[in-house]
Amino acid sequence: MKIGSCFRIGPQLLVTSLAGALMAYLTLTPLVMLLYGSLKSGPPGVPSDLTVKNYFVLFENWRLVGAFINSLIFSFGSSLLAFAGALYLAWMTERTNVPWKSAVYASILIPMIVPGLLTTIGWIMLFGRRGGLINIIATGYLVLTSPSRSTTWWE
Repeated sequence: MKIGSCFRIGPQLLVTSLAGALMAYLTLTPLVMLLYGSLKSGPPGVPSDLTVKNYFVLFENWRLVGAFINSLIFSFGSSLLAFAGALYLAWMTERTNVPWKSAVYASILIPMIVPGLLTTIGWIMLFGRRGGLINIIATGYLVLTSPSRSTTWWE
């Protein structure tokens, strides 16, 4: 057995390596710049010293704990809802003889196709504090002067 006989450089390896390198560049470059910017004492583009003062200011903030708890509640709740919906769709398409099975398969892919920014804009249009459709309807039916200003359940 020769030394190079089990490892061949073919077109598949070349394309995979180039795609991996491109993905690493597009992912790691902004991450490194974000970390570098957080360690600078001045605004972007202005020469300044490196410091960890920004991190001390961040962790001194008393609202950080509330934001972290709010993020945990949101992530666990959304994961639970997504799991329940996915479990139902998997059971419905694989264990039953539901009509329009191919349409259900196609609709499962829609959340992966629609960009996150478009989804966020949609949620803001529905639940926005001043102009969200749900808030406008709720203030009309509940005879409120303005939507609630509370953003978390513990306030």
